[in-house]
Parts: sequence; C-alpha cells; structure tokens
Amino acid sequence: MHYSRLIDIEAKLAHCQTLLDQLMACIENSDNLEELTGLDYSKIFATISFTLCSLHYVNLKLTGKDPAADKITQELLRVKGHMHEINEILASRKHLKHNVSCDVASRRQLDRAAAGRIIRSLI
Repeated sequence: MHYSRLIDIEAKLAHCQTLLDQLMACIENSDNLEELTGLDYSKIFATISFTLCSLHYVNLKLTGKDPAADKITQELLRVKGHMHEINEILASRKHLKHNVSCDVASRRQLDRAAAGRIIRSLI
C-alpha cells in the first residue's frame, strides 16, 4: 500500500516537472515577452519559485528530514513575502482604478452643477 502511494507521488512529481518545463519553455520562447510588464514577470516567477520550493519542502518531509532545519523554509517565507507584496500592488492598482472612476463621476456632477450656475448667471 505504501509502495503504491510512493509510485503515485513520484508520478505526480514527474507530471509537475513536465508542466514546469513546459511553462519555462513557453515563457522563454514567447513572442509576447515585450508585452509583459514587470509585475507580470514577478507574478510568473514568484509562482514558479513558490512551487519549486514547496515541492522541495514536501520532498524533505517525505524523506523524513526536518524542513525547518533546511534553508528551504526561509526561502519559502521570502517568496511568500514577495507574493504578498505583489498582491498589495495589485490591490492598490484596483483601488486606484476604483477611486479614479469615482473621481470622474463626482467631477462630472460638479461640472454639471457649475455649468448650470454659469448658464443661469448668463441668462
């Protein structure tokens, strides 16, 4: 039973490796690299880094080693911090876009009121 689980885990890890190789090849050979922003690059490579570190962490756990004693725990925390920063930047951009749309709407309302006052004063 344990042997079949190990074979299953190895097969899934091999599948993960294949997917990561395909992703890296896709990124390197992409014609749209110029269209990617720095934030897009950050998201892609932070995700890849976190995935690889997580796989290494799981490997240490499966082999019976203490991941806390390995540098991988620090690396996971570092990558997690970068991912948190990326999410904060994305949230601030969404908040900024929302505020800009609210400001435009309030400006339109103020402009209408000002236009009405000007027209009334001219008549």
